[in-house]
Amino acid sequence: MDIKNLFTRYGAFSSVRLSKNQKNRFLTTLFGDFKAFGFSTGKIYKTNYKQKLSIIGLIGNVKKSEFLYVTYYDTPVRNFSSTTYEPFDESQLKARTRRNYLIPMVSFSIIFVSYVVGILVPILQKGIQHIEQIILILISVLMMLFLAKIVQYGGIPSRDTLERNTSSIITLLNFAGSLNKGQKEKVSFAFVDYGTVNYLGYHILKELMGNSKCKVVFLDSITTDETVVERKKNKWLDDNFNKPAYIFGQPTAKENHSPLVEAVEKTTENLLELFNERK
Repeated sequence: MDIKNLFTRYGAFSSVRLSKNQKNRFLTTLFGDFKAFGFSTGKIYKTNYKQKLSIIGLIGNVKKSEFLYVTYYDTPVRNFSSTTYEPFDESQLKARTRRNYLIPMVSFSIIFVSYVVGILVPILQKGIQHIEQIILILISVLMMLFLAKIVQYGGIPSRDTLERNTSSIITLLNFAGSLNKGQKEKVSFAFVDYGTVNYLGYHILKELMGNSKCKVVFLDSITTDETVVERKKNKWLDDNFNKPAYIFGQPTAKENHSPLVEAVEKTTENLLELFNERK
């Protein structure tokens, strides 16, 4: 498997995964790669939960597999926080989500209102006389649409998605391609959304699992080859997924990040070790 090509495909061509259509296209592409590794075609589950449409992709038999590997696939909005991202830290996630929405929302609202009061209202009061005025009106419409997108996505969509969470997706693809036929029958995969905002996707995954007793492994932010494997990281996930395992890159400064290919390869080795431990 060419990991660099996967980063190009999922980190560049499918970098933003926030709208319904973007999510569907992404999961369809992902299912095709898993099918090429010998896995059955994945299934998409669409659920309305707390006035949100969640779209989850499942591969394999979640209720009968020994291992379920989980990560979120939706991509973050532009980050306005100076803090280093901490995987599975619910309190930080809430704070970053709130900040990344309020800062662009308030700032752009002020700009939009100023534009309307200072430019649009005088034009409408005097009447449209020049083509330049029509252009200015169209600009106000575009500004309004942009503001609506901020509300819809909870911020400004970011194309910098390698950390959250393209790296984990590619790691699971690399891991899936490393398994033999017998091993593939014992694993399943779940790709949930809203992982960059809250735990809504995980709530729905729990319902889809039913009474499954499979060992759950969560991945997030595979951006360094210093992979951390923990057995207790997040209380809500611990309580609801029967003491899962957490695998993530050691939080570090951007300049200290290892090459992503090395991070994926190292984490794949850790996943294989964890799989063999269960046996």
